Amino acid sequence: MDRYFSVDDDFWYEFEDRLATLDSESLIEDASVFLTGYGSDDWSDAANHDYQYEINEVGQVISKRLRDGLAEWIRQLPLPSAAAIAGVRLPIDASAIFLNFNYTPSLQQLDMFMADA
Repeated sequence: MDRYFSVDDDFWYEFEDRLATLDSESLIEDASVFLTGYGSDDWSDAANHDYQYEINEVGQVISKRLRDGLAEWIRQLPLPSAAAIAGVRLPIDASAIFLNFNYTPSLQQLDMFMADA
């Protein structure tokens, strides 16, 4: 992951932005050693898909490390105690309209957390 992303202490805090910084040029260059031209003496049917295979393998490793790293980061985040958040109201406009892809009743229950409620 360190080869293709700029990984530092803020990586997981800026996760979505950092995904856009994938160094695809280095990935392509690294995998290019597996490209064999059709006219090359080294070309064979068996090696015909080595480049695609290598790109896929690197993608699988990066995906696994991202999943594992994100899970580890989430588990280390401090959770506030119930007492610390009791009575906290969120500054949400009660007349706001929401587009929600979260298939839970969270927005229906939101009024108990809204400052304007």
